Amino acid sequence: MTLSSISFTLAEAKEVIAFPLVDRYMRRRLFDVVAIEPNPSPWIFQGQERRTAPFQLLHAVVAQSVLDALIVATDRDLQRFLILLKMTDTADRAPEHSLGVATAVENYAVRMQFGQEGLDSYRAFQDKS
Repeated sequence: MTLSSISFTLAEAKEVIAFPLVDRYMRRRLFDVVAIEPNPSPWIFQGQERRTAPFQLLHAVVAQSVLDALIVATDRDLQRFLILLKMTDTADRAPEHSLGVATAVENYAVRMQFGQEGLDSYRAFQDKS
């Protein structure tokens, strides 16, 4: 079953990942070994094969950090975090919201490295995979 993510702008995603609990979990995960399934077909952009693992890793770290922060947030922190995530309570489709934030951050990283043309190519590649 594929989850559809909730859409977040880059500015909204930046606020979420700057939330102290998310930031803490992301920093801890930077040193974790995360296994990313290699994509069976390579992403070709401007005639060269490009690595997707760094972007997929970033996506996974952000999504899991958002979910972990949701589990431990309480009281006012939880209320503020729910607002940032466009959620009404912790049962309000949390995986989809975390994927939305992760996708916005992943897209930003691709755009910073390869420009808008690269992001368009990457998105088309992801849609085919």
